[in-house]
Amino acid sequence: MQRTVLNTLIPQALRRIPQGALITLIAVNIAIPAIGLIMFHWDAATLLFIYWGENIIVMFYTLLRLAFSKRAADILVNGRRLPLSIASSKIFGFGFFSVHFGIFSLVHLGFLVMLFATEPFSDYLHAILIGTPLLFVSHGVSFVQNYWFHERQIVPANQLMLKPYARVAPIHVAIVFGGFLINWIDAPLAGVIILSLAKLTFDVILHAKSHTVS
Repeated sequence: MQRTVLNTLIPQALRRIPQGALITLIAVNIAIPAIGLIMFHWDAATLLFIYWGENIIVMFYTLLRLAFSKRAADILVNGRRLPLSIASSKIFGFGFFSVHFGIFSLVHLGFLVMLFATEPFSDYLHAILIGTPLLFVSHGVSFVQNYWFHERQIVPANQLMLKPYARVAPIHVAIVFGGFLINWIDAPLAGVIILSLAKLTFDVILHAKSHTVS
């Protein structure tokens, strides 16, 4: 009965996310701005830096996925599949993804500092260290429920490297444009609420798109 009610209330796309991962994702996205507003008086710019910190968490769990992957990279060149082993896929994946995603994250951080930083970076670093552990937990639940029990056996290593970009890039493009809008309307509380709701919405939609359960 309970499952029938949930299936009625939850859109079909969201049913792709295991309930534990979905609940944790929503709870964390609500908790971070709530804690920031109540205890630390964070503004929207501070949230932008906390959300940047999620890049580091995504990088960590992607490397963890590569380490435990059971599928070699599936790459076609001129219509022919490259004969890559699981071990060589992991070695290449670790090196390529670490460098490429690391550069992506550094450029992203520099962009935020130039356009939105109004306080010393140490203040934003303090906020990152407070907010990102909650994001680490959310991604950890997703790692166990989505990857360990399902995707580990079926997703090729090259797709594991591409997944973070498909999810992270649209979210951060959206919230950066949101940051410009928030600066324009000059309403700090409204800015935090708008930004956190936008992040939550994109997170849920893109998480549902990235993961499936059988």
